[in-house]
Amino acid sequence: MQKIRYNIILGRNIRNFRKAAKLTQEQVTAKMQLANCDITRPTYAKMEAGLANIPARDLVCLSQILDCNLADFFQGI
Repeated sequence: MQKIRYNIILGRNIRNFRKAAKLTQEQVTAKMQLANCDITRPTYAKMEAGLANIPARDLVCLSQILDCNLADFFQGI
């Protein structure tokens, strides 16, 4: 059960950074696709909801798009 809790917190942190950047899920996934990350909006939504595991390369890409440190995603875990 701990793994699910961690995914939910991680996803919530990602969502908070996306909202702070004033980007929609569609905008984030489009930017990720331009950066050669193979992702769709439904998959991204699952990551924010804590329902999908997130590949490390996607986290790195997200940190660049959302202009934050990679470690920021793990606050509260």
